[in-house]
Amino acid sequence: MKITKSVCVYLSIIVLALLSLFIFHKVPVHHLWTGYETLAVPVSMPESNVLDVLKNCGCEDVVSLSYQNKTSFSDYSPVQKKNPFIDYQQKTNSFFFDKSSKYQIYYIPEKFSAAVERSYRVLLKNYNVEACLDSQVRFPWTTPLICFIFAFFLTFFSKQKIYFIVTAFFPLIFTLSQPFFAPAGAVCFLLFGIFLIQNIRRRSGFVYVIRNSFLTVFFFIIPVLFAFAVSFLTGFLLLLCVCASFSLEHFLFIFEQKRTEKVLFKSSLILPAQYVPLVTHFNLRIMASCIFVTGFFLAQFSLSSRFLPSSSAKDLLIPSPARYNRDSAIVSLTDYIEWTWYTLTYPYRSLNSKVTKVENGDTIVIPRFEKNSDGIVQTDEVVFKYDNEFKQKIVDEIDLKSENSMEKLLKRQGNLNSAVFSASGSGSGDLHDFLILILEFLLTPVVLFYLLMRIKKNDKN
Repeated sequence: MKITKSVCVYLSIIVLALLSLFIFHKVPVHHLWTGYETLAVPVSMPESNVLDVLKNCGCEDVVSLSYQNKTSFSDYSPVQKKNPFIDYQQKTNSFFFDKSSKYQIYYIPEKFSAAVERSYRVLLKNYNVEACLDSQVRFPWTTPLICFIFAFFLTFFSKQKIYFIVTAFFPLIFTLSQPFFAPAGAVCFLLFGIFLIQNIRRRSGFVYVIRNSFLTVFFFIIPVLFAFAVSFLTGFLLLLCVCASFSLEHFLFIFEQKRTEKVLFKSSLILPAQYVPLVTHFNLRIMASCIFVTGFFLAQFSLSSRFLPSSSAKDLLIPSPARYNRDSAIVSLTDYIEWTWYTLTYPYRSLNSKVTKVENGDTIVIPRFEKNSDGIVQTDEVVFKYDNEFKQKIVDEIDLKSENSMEKLLKRQGNLNSAVFSASGSGSGDLHDFLILILEFLLTPVVLFYLLMRIKKNDKN
């Protein structure tokens, strides 16, 4: 009965892992702008034609140049003098073109991603234009393929090949479910950890060695922590895969026991796990391969372009999200707030007065005349004050704009509410994964060097 319960538990873990990997399967789709897909079309094709294609394919709420409001905010002075400090209209125009002005940019909400894909294919096939899309969904076969090759490499040198294949199954399936660079690097560490403990498997004292060895931390715990650093879901799935791998190993052990029961002469493992060295010169040479695998993922990540097709977009400089910098920003919410200040306060300023750059604390004051016991006296009324309250009010009112407005797009970027021209493949959204890959790449040689010193010390003794 006890065996039946344990079998049910292990089987439940395996089924849960399979279902979770299937349900939470992801395909990497990167967007330059959070919540939007970016489509670049040569200016030779009129905007009206592009919008017709997008509409016919099912795209709505497209943020494009023709949808931007070109009128002043003030109803009292619809015509205003040009502001010497900010040409917001020009900044707005720049947001919808690449730096060379050869491509016009369209921003489509990501909920219409399938429709955008159809539109993209129509533009390429029916209109024969070199359009570029930043979010084509293509499964990155290279990432799991490298993990499978690495697993095959370890299987070739493994003394217990069936054990390794069985326990490596779920980590490899994980790379198909989550085909991202950082989790794949973590899986490679995990695969080597499985390879490392094959000689002490099912020996007496196995649990003690695993619990007290720092190699367990490096090759089993740290990979899971790296996965959690990517996202909670990624970490949970990899942890579940580790549990499922050892569940499969348990079934393999049961199968081996059933098979040996039919054998007349039975062998047993005499040497306890404590006396079987995990760190050997051979294992370290195999471990060095982890450096090449993580290095490959790091190089592939660094050289990969998120903007497709790369043949026509490799030199394309398009508006990309960034933190506000007055010197480099094409347009930003700060520009919008300042422009709103000028347009709202324009009717209250003298046409002959010199326009100055707005600063925090600036006010617009108009005289008021009141009658009291002393007669008629003049008072000053502060109509507008450029402070945090004013700025927040303007930002809040962006929500009342249409879904086609550029300002709404910028607001949805959070702190990255400014646009700068940058290479189409460069984006700040992947910095997190890049740092994890750097750590994965650097940790292996550090541990390898430490183990080499440890072996040399043991050899001398």
